[in-house]
Amino acid sequence: MTVFGSGIPARHKGREVSIRHPDFNPTDPTQLELVKVAAQQYRDYAPTAEKLVRSRVRSNWRFLRIHMASVAGIALFLKLGITPSRGDVLKVGALGLVVMLLVNISWAWNILSITRQAERKYRVIESMESTLPVRPYTAEWELADRGKKLLSYLPRWVAELGMPLLMSLVWLGAYGAVWLL
Repeated sequence: MTVFGSGIPARHKGREVSIRHPDFNPTDPTQLELVKVAAQQYRDYAPTAEKLVRSRVRSNWRFLRIHMASVAGIALFLKLGITPSRGDVLKVGALGLVVMLLVNISWAWNILSITRQAERKYRVIESMESTLPVRPYTAEWELADRGKKLLSYLPRWVAELGMPLLMSLVWLGAYGAVWLL
């Protein structure tokens, strides 16, 4: 048996999972009018969560472009055959390293900030669903064990935070290699 024929199992790990609100009475006209208003508010608000996701993706690409431009600048510098002294390379490299580490800290902070904003937004959506006859977000969240088990749900921000960390390690490694030469 599935919930509303959607393919979502009605039972998950031995417990009932339903998107239908338990207190909804489709024969109560007062309740139906309130549901219409709540549904319109939900339709207006729920897409803001998707906009936040798109904003998050654009932001990550912005930070990746900064890194790509930095690598392209270094490659161009080397291709032109400019050979500064070792001392100059270390000084400029140290400054570049500090700048890129600050960029990565800013990137990580941005990821965490957007994540917190998304969490608040989804709490509001879940709260709004309490006034609706169906609760798809709540059911989906229950199927993911409310994010409590990594095997059921891996938060996107966990994977996203790996990129600033990886890029920091790359820049530290590159500077370390130049310093050791």
